[in-house]
Amino acid sequence: MAEKKLFYPFIVEPFQEDYTGHLAWSMNRIYRHFTDRLYVVTDPNGVPFGYGTSTWALIDYETRQPVNLETLPDGGFHQALLDEDVPINGPSRARVQETEPVLRHTAAYTDLDINGHFNSIRYIDLLLNTFDKDWHDTHTVRRIEMAYGLEAYAGQQLRVYRHTLSDDRVAFEVRRPTEDEKSESVLVRAVLTVKTRN
Repeated sequence: MAEKKLFYPFIVEPFQEDYTGHLAWSMNRIYRHFTDRLYVVTDPNGVPFGYGTSTWALIDYETRQPVNLETLPDGGFHQALLDEDVPINGPSRARVQETEPVLRHTAAYTDLDINGHFNSIRYIDLLLNTFDKDWHDTHTVRRIEMAYGLEAYAGQQLRVYRHTLSDDRVAFEVRRPTEDEKSESVLVRAVLTVKTRN
């Protein structure tokens, strides 16, 4: 692994299984306001068992606006770029045409992140909560793709729409009503790839 990567040791204890390993991330692309970050989750011996990719923006703490990464002093993040990639497919695109939500949720205080926005991880909770326990007992989530658009805030109603694309892929949209209640704005689009348990 290259020297410019950051490594984080972790211990995860889902149910009765124990995993110990490392999370490493690096950047391989910089756009005007965004960076692509790559993730590798390894066991203690460095053997990968999971990969991820995400796009991040650097937000100015005072203005709450994205920072132009091309104007950062000393070349900004360019010295941290690595010519690497992760062995997973890029994100897919799927639109959900359903007109009736499968779940409604009013954003509460404990749903918020430090910026007062609905927390990214809580969106995953919403998607998973559209399935009942029997479904979870018979399926494993293999891949999560999230495309974040607008932010949600405390007190706003979120509506989750779900569309089955195939036996192993499910698309979602999380929407909120517009102020005039005549239409909806899409906050998040997502695709879950799942596998039936044997």
